[in-house]
Amino acid sequence: ALERSDARSEPRVDPDRVRRRLRRRAERIERREVAEAVSKLESRGDLTDEQRGTVRRLGAALPRRITSRPDAALERASRGGATVRALARLFDAEGEATTASDERSPGSE
Repeated sequence: ALERSDARSEPRVDPDRVRRRLRRRAERIERREVAEAVSKLESRGDLTDEQRGTVRRLGAALPRRITSRPDAALERASRGGATVRALARLFDAEGEATTASDERSPGSE
């Protein structure tokens, strides 16, 4: 019973906001990893344009791979539910994903 009352007192978390935060983080990971891979390969001195393109294409798949399962869980989760709160904490999206009672009207973001 204590868990339920604690859950009710926690701020509601918007799954769409968590999803957007998750995607932005995944895109940053992609850029960082691709830049690091290209840099390491270029330091060897034998990176061709074709190889560089391959690294970039593989890197472009990273955000989808990173976000596919959390995104699916967010699709199934109820607004503000335990799954949404857990994913918000996991991806450090709590602050910008909470819904305050005095939140601005939709479209004002």
